[in-house]
Amino acid sequence: MHLVAAQPDRRVLVVVAESRTTSYGPAEPGVVAAMYRALFGDSGAAAVVTAEWRGPGLRVERTWSHLLSDSARGTTG
Repeated sequence: MHLVAAQPDRRVLVVVAESRTTSYGPAEPGVVAAMYRALFGDSGAAAVVTAEWRGPGLRVERTWSHLLSDSARGTTG
């Protein structure tokens, strides 16, 4: 990240998101729809990038996931 390299005391939040379930797969619930949702699920991620030395390589300190209530209903059939 150029911003962190130029200003080493900065921290940068990098956020990405995708919403593929509206683009791929059949609209009707069923096994095929469940397979498409498993392959192309909606997701998001964020990372804080810093110039602070914390050892070699990538360090993952925390992860989190959330399943919306009643979302399994669309995968049966």
